[in-house]
Amino acid sequence: MNRRTIPLATLVAALALTAPKAVGALDLGLSVSGQSFGSLDYAEAGILPGLYARGGAIVGIFSRLELEPYVVIEAAPDPLRACMLGADATIPLLGSRETGYFNMFLSAGFLQGFDFRGTDPVGKRYLSFRLTPLAIGDTFYGRRDRMFTAGVLYELEGGSVAFIFNILDFDFFASRKEAPAYSKSAVTSSQ
Repeated sequence: MNRRTIPLATLVAALALTAPKAVGALDLGLSVSGQSFGSLDYAEAGILPGLYARGGAIVGIFSRLELEPYVVIEAAPDPLRACMLGADATIPLLGSRETGYFNMFLSAGFLQGFDFRGTDPVGKRYLSFRLTPLAIGDTFYGRRDRMFTAGVLYELEGGSVAFIFNILDFDFFASRKEAPAYSKSAVTSSQ
């Protein structure tokens, strides 16, 4: 196994380890958004200018941790010319992700780029750090909107830095049959 396939194998192994947890997870959801990249030198960062779409799954492991495997695909000007596979670990900063209707999120993760124009499709590898200053909704209501996410991509081989932006992420969760703990206690105490 060469140096380039080790991170990809690690990503696949991490996703495989979370699959059994997803069955008994607190919640499972889907996330979709647009993705924008910014860089002082696009060639050095290894990211092609364009419009990108981002989609993935959200696996709620604990009330204060979720894992998000996702794919970022180029939508314009040359659809499917390049893509990235990634996985983030995300923690809420203002309380539980299950019961906090308003929240902030901090994410750290890994991305593997792929460029299908050349003979070697394996692209650059990145560490990802993102901050979402405002999230409205939670898993109980089946919907959460994350707004104004900004972050940094650090390219591992060359050390270049690129910026990432999402204006709006839409998260959809399978609905729950029971209210979160804070609602049950409020109903019980009022009777």
